Amino acid sequence: MGGNVALCGHCDLEIGPGSAIREEIGGREAVFCCPGCRSVYALLVSEGLDGFYARRRGWTPGPPSVPPLDPESFAAAAREAGADGEMDLTISGIRCASCVWVIERHLGKKRGIRYARVNYTTHRGKIRWDPTQTDAGTIAGWIAELGYAPSPGDTTGMEETLARQKADLLLRLGTAAFLSLQIMMVTAGLYAGYFQGIEQQTRTLFHLVALGLAAPVLFYSGYPFLRNTVAGIRNRAPGMDTLVFLGSFSAYAYSVAMIFSGGEVYFDTTAMIITLILLGRYLEVTAKGRAAETIARLFRLVPAQARRV
Repeated sequence: MGGNVALCGHCDLEIGPGSAIREEIGGREAVFCCPGCRSVYALLVSEGLDGFYARRRGWTPGPPSVPPLDPESFAAAAREAGADGEMDLTISGIRCASCVWVIERHLGKKRGIRYARVNYTTHRGKIRWDPTQTDAGTIAGWIAELGYAPSPGDTTGMEETLARQKADLLLRLGTAAFLSLQIMMVTAGLYAGYFQGIEQQTRTLFHLVALGLAAPVLFYSGYPFLRNTVAGIRNRAPGMDTLVFLGSFSAYAYSVAMIFSGGEVYFDTTAMIITLILLGRYLEVTAKGRAAETIARLFRLVPAQARRV
């Protein structure tokens, strides 16, 4: 954390000292970017759910977009489950498994809640409650006060989020894959030179070309890993992205040093680590999108009313 820049205690957004909101909560001073983050942070601390901050991984700094709630739409989505009320929700703004944990624990502490489960893969939740003690609109408000955006019955919000993630990953993956192929061709020439001999000037040229090709792979295609690594180190909670970036960057930095000392370079390793991990994440987001689309189709088949005969 720099001397003139602070991080919001809840959403990790960088804020200047002039706009920071400082408040002592739970016996320690915290800094916030807005009253909303301050309220959510105070709520988590008061409910004993501040373990969320140590558990979360891959968090993107900044608050999610939260649309206004329509209590009547949630009431319409509720159904009877014996003597209880029940509804299915789509919850936008879920970024990691810790988000699921805090939503379930928060609802579990509320009066009248009998059952609350959220699926991390589909971002869908099923809530069951005692109608004499609470209602669907109030439950949606409890979720929204944590900074998430519940919507009744449909998966539109999640589909839009996954579509944006997929488009971004596709661009980064395509860039990484194209440049990695070029690096592998240059590396093949270096391998051939290792066995058959190669002039020092040609070898240095190949090294510099590989250096230039690997830089965009690491710092553009691999930027999400870099961003999450910095955030994880700042919060003393490094995750899997930290391992990915440090492994790639170590190979890159070592190779740069070897250009000047005459050793072997491993720019191909840097590029392929980033490319393969991005490929895995792209396939994961694609699978989530298909699951969300299938669930949306199934829910559209459910009739709003049924007559029992």
